[in-house]
Amino acid sequence: MKGTGTSLDPFIIESLADMNTITSNDTRSYELGCDIDCNNTTQTFQTRGFRGVFNGKGHKIFNVKITKNTSRGLFSSLYATTTDVIVKNVHIVVGTVTVGSATSGVDFGGLFSYATSSGAKVFVDKCSVTYPSTVTRQNPISIDTNAQYGAIKAGGLIGYISANPSNDNNGVTISNCSVYNFHITVTSSYSPASANSLASAGGLIGSNYQGQYC
Repeated sequence: MKGTGTSLDPFIIESLADMNTITSNDTRSYELGCDIDCNNTTQTFQTRGFRGVFNGKGHKIFNVKITKNTSRGLFSSLYATTTDVIVKNVHIVVGTVTVGSATSGVDFGGLFSYATSSGAKVFVDKCSVTYPSTVTRQNPISIDTNAQYGAIKAGGLIGYISANPSNDNNGVTISNCSVYNFHITVTSSYSPASANSLASAGGLIGSNYQGQYC
């Protein structure tokens, strides 16, 4: 793979194999050099938390598969601790999405499951998620939890944001992002219902704790 992973010389991703070399909690810098086809199969990078810089350069990651176990299109999480985390200019095109009933909590997001900051900031800019045409108002994505401690947070873009704005170094900012063809129902079948088994959903963000988006 071209590049050295620094901010001045990022890795250039030119294949699905390159995408899957991203490691858990990776702090390096990446750019897409072309569109990436995920072949409607679950990919390793979808299980990775990310702490670096990812610039899609306007390219698409398409035929993305989202399931109950990998409930996101790109990375599992963005987590900023010592350096700012940036994801920008990438477009996710979902090929298939199957979620259904879960026995635990679900943070569902077409881009990430959740984003949080603790010592540095998260920036997400000029990203989009497009869901398949089979997802309609009459046939929405459906998520249910029957777990006592199984809250669902589902967003077309990101499931959950926790900005932790305890000081000026923290923050999560979402800007110039869009979601297309997103229809979802979220329910909790756990009885008796509790605050820990509730469900929330939003077109962009499922649940937002003091993040900013515009």
